[in-house]
Amino acid sequence: DLSTKLDGMALEVFDIAERIILVMNPTLPSAIHTLTVLSLMEELGYPENKVQIVLNKVTPELERAKVALAVGAIEAKMKRKALGVIP
Repeated sequence: DLSTKLDGMALEVFDIAERIILVMNPTLPSAIHTLTVLSLMEELGYPENKVQIVLNKVTPELERAKVALAVGAIEAKMKRKALGVIP
């Protein structure tokens, strides 16, 4: 478990990790940040299956109220299926 800060130590941990799981909230700022991190991971040459996303704080009520982004929309924008969805 690491903080949201991407520093040299975090990159070293990412290099030796078998799998990296990015936990994100279904909000626009979180989606933008996650896309940035996924882009960095791609530039570093990590295989797509090494980096996965988990969506946190997902509820149908928030999606209907347009407070949260829809899971399908997030997956489409990230070009990958979420490993898991946490209510």
